[in-house]
Amino acid sequence: FSPDAKTIAAGGDDDNLIEWDAESGTWLRSLHCRQSRVCSLAFSPDGQFLTSGGDDGTLLFWRPDRNEACRKFELHKGPVIAIAFSPCGSLIATGSEDESVRVVGYAAGIQFPPMRLHRAALTALAFSPDARWLASGSADGTGRVWDCHDGRLIAWMPCSDKVLALRFDLLGQHI
Repeated sequence: FSPDAKTIAAGGDDDNLIEWDAESGTWLRSLHCRQSRVCSLAFSPDGQFLTSGGDDGTLLFWRPDRNEACRKFELHKGPVIAIAFSPCGSLIATGSEDESVRVVGYAAGIQFPPMRLHRAALTALAFSPDARWLASGSADGTGRVWDCHDGRLIAWMPCSDKVLALRFDLLGQHI
């Protein structure tokens, strides 16, 4: 869902993004991604962008009102299977089957160095409310918390199985 809950987006094996009107179910548009397979999607917090993570390791930025990607980042050596925007939308984190987390500053086009301590595919990402920390979850059964400014590992959390979802509380004190 878009942040205003007016649009639903989906992507899959056919290399297309499809958007529908959430209230009526009316088809709005199809976008050809050129990513072979769309593995993940996320709207920016302000709804200005829809991002798609592809099985080719790329992250594409789309403007929902246009029919072409406006920016592309080549970030991973494997499929991008998790995407998270910081609450203000200035940072975007991606997680991949290549076991790495990447953070991108959209406005300046900055790509921060990869964070690589997981031992299996990244499955979940979440920013703290102040965007100071990024939590990552993996199929290796661990969660990790990273400092967004320098990529330093802050905390490691063992879990009993694959981590499929993460979320910080409203104050950013608990995951």
